[in-house]
Amino acid sequence: MHEVHSLLVQLANEFENRKAWFGASYAHACVHLYQAFVEPDLGLEFQWYKGQIHSFGVEEALDWLRCERHLEWEPQPSSAGPAYLATDLGKEWLDKEFVIQRSDQVAGLAAMFLECEPGIRRILSPTQFCRARDEKFWIEQVMKRYPSRSEEDLEMALERLESMQQSCCHAMVPVG
Repeated sequence: MHEVHSLLVQLANEFENRKAWFGASYAHACVHLYQAFVEPDLGLEFQWYKGQIHSFGVEEALDWLRCERHLEWEPQPSSAGPAYLATDLGKEWLDKEFVIQRSDQVAGLAAMFLECEPGIRRILSPTQFCRARDEKFWIEQVMKRYPSRSEEDLEMALERLESMQQSCCHAMVPVG
């Protein structure tokens, strides 16, 4: 599980460096996309929960990181909830070899995620989740859960997902 913990610290640091909010919903979405495109062996299970793609493993890791002071909350004036920020203790993990090895992939994923307008960002992970489970009817599944999104939005999300998979998320080579 240390891999998930360090990935979350790495993502929080990337988003902070880009002066972007990194809350629980983005944590779940980005870890889901990372596992889908880069490292399927993370072993996290994702499911629909409260209208979003959610992993209780990610939630548990975020709680542990806060308790152990590797991440801290920063209150936000919006309804989006607090942002997670990497603490100095958490940033010590950024010097680990396996973390350094994936830093370009994590940075690329964060950049491509943040380049999307917020409405598209919100449906990236759900689109990938539905597409991976039902290649034939995934559009209907996403539209049912997000009726305010258009088919054009889904096409934009799909294009972004394909770009993420091709450009920044190549298979990792084990350290050794």
